[in-house]
Amino acid sequence: KLGGHSLLAGKLTNRIRKALGLQAAIRDVFLAPTPRQLLRRLGEQDAGPARPALRPVPEERRPQRIPLSYAQRRLWFLNRLEGPSATYNIPVVTRLHRPLDPAVFAAALADVAARHEVLRTVYRSTGGEPHQQVLDGAVPVLEQVRADGPDALRAAVDEAAGHVFDPAAEIPFRARLVTGADGGQVLVLLLHHIAGDGWSTPCLLADLDTAYRARAGGRAPDWEPLPVQYADYTLWQRDLLDGEHGLSGEQLAHWRTALDGLPPLLALPTDRPRPAESDGAGALTALDVSAATHRALLRRARSSGATLFMVVQAALAALLTRHGAGTDIAIGTTVAGRADDALHPLVGFFVNTLVLRTDTSGDPAFTDLVHRVRETGLAAYSHQDLPFDRLVEHLSPHRSAAHAPLVQVMLQVHAATAAASRTPNVLDGEPVAFRAVGAKSDLTFALTELTDADGAPAGLRGALEYATALYDEDTARLLARRLAETLDAFAADPGLPLSGPEYGPAAPAGPEAVRDERGRPAPVRVPGEVYGPTPGGGARPTGRRAFPAADGTLRPVAVLTAGGYPVEPGRVEDVLTGRPGVTGATVAVREDRLYAYVTRVPGGPGEAELRAFAAERLPEYLVPARVVVVDRLPAPGAHPDLVPEGEAPGAAAREDELLALFRDVLGGRPLGRDDNFFKSGGHSLLAVRLLNRIRAELGRDLTLRDVFRNPTAASLARRLAETDRSPADTGRAHADTGRAHADAGRAHADAGRSPVDAPPAPGPVVPRPPAVPALRRRTRAGARQGR
Repeated sequence: KLGGHSLLAGKLTNRIRKALGLQAAIRDVFLAPTPRQLLRRLGEQDAGPARPALRPVPEERRPQRIPLSYAQRRLWFLNRLEGPSATYNIPVVTRLHRPLDPAVFAAALADVAARHEVLRTVYRSTGGEPHQQVLDGAVPVLEQVRADGPDALRAAVDEAAGHVFDPAAEIPFRARLVTGADGGQVLVLLLHHIAGDGWSTPCLLADLDTAYRARAGGRAPDWEPLPVQYADYTLWQRDLLDGEHGLSGEQLAHWRTALDGLPPLLALPTDRPRPAESDGAGALTALDVSAATHRALLRRARSSGATLFMVVQAALAALLTRHGAGTDIAIGTTVAGRADDALHPLVGFFVNTLVLRTDTSGDPAFTDLVHRVRETGLAAYSHQDLPFDRLVEHLSPHRSAAHAPLVQVMLQVHAATAAASRTPNVLDGEPVAFRAVGAKSDLTFALTELTDADGAPAGLRGALEYATALYDEDTARLLARRLAETLDAFAADPGLPLSGPEYGPAAPAGPEAVRDERGRPAPVRVPGEVYGPTPGGGARPTGRRAFPAADGTLRPVAVLTAGGYPVEPGRVEDVLTGRPGVTGATVAVREDRLYAYVTRVPGGPGEAELRAFAAERLPEYLVPARVVVVDRLPAPGAHPDLVPEGEAPGAAAREDELLALFRDVLGGRPLGRDDNFFKSGGHSLLAVRLLNRIRAELGRDLTLRDVFRNPTAASLARRLAETDRSPADTGRAHADTGRAHADAGRAHADAGRSPVDAPPAPGPVVPRPPAVPALRRRTRAGARQGR
């Protein structure tokens, strides 16, 4: 009730562990929020083994090859698979209030790189295993560029922000100082994500300010040495997770239970069918909440013993359920990952992704939903040390090139920065827009608290970042507006049920109308059952589900599922009937597997050929397990007897060889021809190992996309037989290997960036109209969490 939130609770538990030797968790602070209550609670419970101390490791005691942190390892892996790109750059672009002396600033850059080892580290590999190499004396590049006119300025900024780092040969930190015709300066600071996150940005700016002022005075900066370096953290992280009293076993057991049965894909209807591979393209739309609602939400949070983040999460879960995502809602968020005070002043990549699962079933009142969110959230925050990628590997969820694993919707709520902490900096200035980047999730809702000159709540400002392959701009605006309206409604009346708040007027109705779960006419984009007219002028349910679009048309909603995925039969049927020689197709689910039945002209394509045709055009979870050629399409609900599947020529010969490689790569695990590689313990690095073995022992080049779309020995054998027949298909460059997987995992490697995160501006934040350039700039910054 004194203004604490999850980030501050995390800082408090760090201090308690260090000062008192008591093993406090965030959950303890929420359940015992006063000093007396907390001391009693910690004294009564079994503290368990102490965490290992985070201490600097002398250079002579460091291993010859320092491993990467788990977050860095994911980025290194994606960089190898995607090839060189600027995807993981974090640019901070500022039109400076006061000009810099380039020589003095170059000296300050060198000072800061000397202070933070991670800023002068390169990432090399030996035998396919990456390691860190800290370079002594490495100095960041400072480019000086003149730009005459706004077009030249934009080009110079975009070029600097789009610089492509080579992490194996180049330190991950550089700068460009652009001087305009009027003498004004724009500074581009560029940090690769492998060396930083959102929390790092203020640390970096503060150290640059200290160093610049010192060098301008003709002296070296006089600062306290850092307590540890990033390399010390990576060694400590392994001890923390897998040492003598490692946390990984207990935390993994928690997550295995917490996420058991989670649907692999949030079934939120989209404007366009999900493509077989994510293209990573995205855009932003503004998202704002009024000061009055902000104040009311804080009151609701405090009365429930919750945080503002938890209240917004509950509202977002309600919004997603109302719009057709079901009642088992997984929302991702990022946590700072700095589990020790010694890490607070460091530049580095520490953030982790948490999966927050919300049960919205039973149409609960909002206060009840906040209680559910609070319980699952506290458990999640108390088990946040396990890296997201370890979680994905051990839970072995379905892997898809079409979507990220476990979560496809992200939420970030950043706490307001206290006015007193906004000290003047020689790098102060106005944010400058630069070329936008893609979306790392289907939807990312990001909000930052605003305060007025007195520090009082002044609203929330942010953006919704959305994947343009899935959603139109109008839909993104609608979802952003409805989240704000949902927050308004729940702030005014927290007793409202989930399906009760002011989702706008009913959609225009044609001959058929959609009704929601309460039988009311459904607003635009809210799914429900389709009702058709009766001869007497009434309406009757048709058994179909759809949502009304803004233009009055009805868009069908999937009612079938296979393997936990929503199935849209029409999409699969359209793909198959698009193949020349196919005269008809229908789709059915049988024993939780998808089957397609087709009719064809005499001599038309065979079953294996048709399945391969579908696999090239559909996400792998929509590719039928069998495509069965029949003389006549079966009636709805009927399932003809299945005859043995016809093999592609050469597939049978390869199947046994591939099955042996599957078993070997997975450590001798017994597998059958139809067992899924990823559901049997496989993960990204093992998939790369499998491809290397196939290349070495079978002399064939496949890509990670092939493994994702054909994750069984039987289906991969068919794919291998097709490449045997089509040499052109095998000519893909190794640099393209795994692009599909890279897209699928990008959201979580990129957990530290937020559409609306940026270094805090000097002085109090005063509400003002949304500034699109600022939102665009902040897309590339990191996540500094407060909730």
